[in-house]
Amino acid sequence: MLKALLKELSLHAYKEVHITVASRKHKHGVLGEQQFRNNILHFLQNWYPTTLAHFTAQPMAANVLLEIADFVSNSLYRQYAGENMSLLEPLKGKTITMKNPL
Repeated sequence: MLKALLKELSLHAYKEVHITVASRKHKHGVLGEQQFRNNILHFLQNWYPTTLAHFTAQPMAANVLLEIADFVSNSLYRQYAGENMSLLEPLKGKTITMKNPL
């Protein structure tokens, strides 16, 4: 899924990008995490050869921007799934509802 998202981004326009994702437990532990990282970096080098890409995985608690992104994406997904999100009511005039965010 991450590769599909990265394909849709226009990273060709940038000389250097820093991609930070939330770290998750991998089935194969530290080795699985390293293989995932190498796989994504190899994909980025092939798909965007003129862009220098840095890819890091951090715990959610270590990066406030990851926590905000997680909150926003979970809130939008819950609203998309039909849950009543009274927490988003104050933002209703400032947000756009999309049927298919991807």
